Amino acid sequence: KGIGPYTAAAISAFAQKARVMPIDTNIRRVLGRLLLGKPFSDFKDDAAIQKKSQWFLPRQGAYYDVPQALFDLATNICTKVPNCSQCPLRQNCRSAKLFLKKEVIIPKKTTPSSKELHHRNKPYPNRIYRGRILQMVREKGSVALKDVGTWIDKDFDPKQDKMWILDLTQRLCKEGFLKQKGTHFSL
Repeated sequence: KGIGPYTAAAISAFAQKARVMPIDTNIRRVLGRLLLGKPFSDFKDDAAIQKKSQWFLPRQGAYYDVPQALFDLATNICTKVPNCSQCPLRQNCRSAKLFLKKEVIIPKKTTPSSKELHHRNKPYPNRIYRGRILQMVREKGSVALKDVGTWIDKDFDPKQDKMWILDLTQRLCKEGFLKQKGTHFSL
């Protein structure tokens, strides 16, 4: 639980040296352009990218280095506005010709807005505060519910934020990250 397709593939590729392609934003951009001819791919293209990446990864040798090389290519050359003239894959890239001829309109935003939950006027999504709760419990061993709010949020307002903290801690308990005994929480 908590390990999605990308994380599982990344662990397999980088730690276990398995012949898999972890598809994140960078890999999606490079392989979407190279293999699918799509200047700007989205999550709907992941299955096609994964399928086509199987012939792209070498069968022998250091195939596990390919994802890292693609990450490097994505951050240095195949960026949102790519430098196709410097790309070592430009001859085989189905999108390079479009970029080099300036036939691609660069969108202002290429990734969807986050749909993460935020409470009131909090600057961070709830997952950040959940992580802070877990860190607090890990460091202290056992924490009282009354202490959680002020520890994880300097702008904690007991009147407006009490139910929010209760919801965060209850969800962590329900998901098996915390145990509750009375008004105290532990791992």
